Amino acid sequence: MFKKLFNAVILLIVLTTTSFAQTKEFSNLMKYRLSGSGPILDNDNLLGYYAFYLVDKADRKTDAYVLQLMDDNLNVVKAVDILRPNGDYLVETVFNGSAFVIVFFNQKKGIEFLSYDKSGKLLGSFLESDPAKWEEYRINAARMDDEAVANSSVFPIGNGGFVRQSYTKNDKYGYTLTGLDNKMKVVWKAGSPENSEMIESADILYASEKFISIVISRRKNKMSRDLDTFLALIDAKTGKVIFEKPAKDDQEMSILNVFMNPEETELYTFGEYWPKGAEMLKDKSEGIVAFNFDLTGAEQIKKKYSWLGDLNKILKSSDNTVADTKDKVRSFFHRVHMDKSGNILAIGEQYLKVVSGLGIASRALGGGGSTMQINILNMVAVELGKDLSLKSFSTFAKKKTTAHLPPGYGAVNSTILAAYVKLTGGFDYEFATFDKTRDLFATVYRDYDRKGDDGKKADVMFGVIKFEDGKLSSNKTPLNITSSRFWLQPAKPGYITVVEYFKKKKTLSFRMEKIVY
Repeated sequence: MFKKLFNAVILLIVLTTTSFAQTKEFSNLMKYRLSGSGPILDNDNLLGYYAFYLVDKADRKTDAYVLQLMDDNLNVVKAVDILRPNGDYLVETVFNGSAFVIVFFNQKKGIEFLSYDKSGKLLGSFLESDPAKWEEYRINAARMDDEAVANSSVFPIGNGGFVRQSYTKNDKYGYTLTGLDNKMKVVWKAGSPENSEMIESADILYASEKFISIVISRRKNKMSRDLDTFLALIDAKTGKVIFEKPAKDDQEMSILNVFMNPEETELYTFGEYWPKGAEMLKDKSEGIVAFNFDLTGAEQIKKKYSWLGDLNKILKSSDNTVADTKDKVRSFFHRVHMDKSGNILAIGEQYLKVVSGLGIASRALGGGGSTMQINILNMVAVELGKDLSLKSFSTFAKKKTTAHLPPGYGAVNSTILAAYVKLTGGFDYEFATFDKTRDLFATVYRDYDRKGDDGKKADVMFGVIKFEDGKLSSNKTPLNITSSRFWLQPAKPGYITVVEYFKKKKTLSFRMEKIVY
């Protein structure tokens, strides 16, 4: 059924110099979810795209799907028919350069991992028939909203395997890391001790053929606001912990991003710090903190920059307007990049917790919803030198958007709420793209102000923040949208791919738009 699947992909990628399709449309969809399409990436290099959707019912107990594979010019290279049990949910798809993994969830069967090689041959499968309750919760939360995506749980570690992060059924809530080869065979396992007296969770923030870096959170119980954060570096081949360090000195700290230099000889972290005596889960952060460690975990450089005392003093705005720098405005950082010279750029968005008029009105009428909401404000960029010295702090104005919160979330600390907004797709940041030949790093985001740099109006704007040869710049391009649901995805250098879903027409559309750098 999957015969010669990826051979065709690789072949057509080579031949695309003579074939260029700017648009592609798929019709007769019975159902489509956001998790059903995405880019096929190999080490941040774009190979193509996939689209996975329900087309029919084979019988009363079986659904008929189609997996469409496209090259980086949106040419379809293979259409694969797939039969799955009724009720299956596509959780995620991952490609590591050699193998393609599709993850399904079924309420009765559990979580199933299927892997295929480049020829389309089934390499193996792995079934977790009795997943932990929290594992089911994160997936079911995404299933309730067609536009939601269950957060990633499988990450490539070179072209020879994957690592999966999941939850345990220990005496207390814990985490597990599982190293898998391309045949979905377990190579190693690591995680929190079964008899741990702490509630523990972990998130993978960096994964390569050599190393995996995770952030571990520990607290005594679910009601405790005393949260401790740890940074760990793990050998990707064996699962052994190389080092684990607390992310604190005399002040509490969080870790938002972890990255390594191109040679993978140094580890960097980027996060926030809190005033002395303050607690992460209930107080507001004081500023950002950046660390540099060697591979033994020895701290080499640490720099702290306060929001008001350091960052706002050098604040620059892309449009010469006064940026919103009120005391309660903070920034959530989505991506951190190091260029060839060692300069570092962190891209984020400003956010602010405010009273929700809609939530209050809903409560007054006997409805649910939170009385607080998160306002999403401008894009921001923090530029650091190789020695983590502060070089610039810039904002890029965009129209305010709003992320509504579930009941009870209004009392939660703003930093934790920002992580929730990120998980549920509430920020306007879309993705980052690279062009290594130009030493170019660019991030793409939405802007709903409907007016471009040239004054022309559009349904929406997409903005680009570019970091090239150590220089920072930005621009906006108008984007006309004819659907109510759309997403932006990476494309080959100089382009962006727009995906639109037309529910009434039962159509899924891909098209490429030129980006002006």
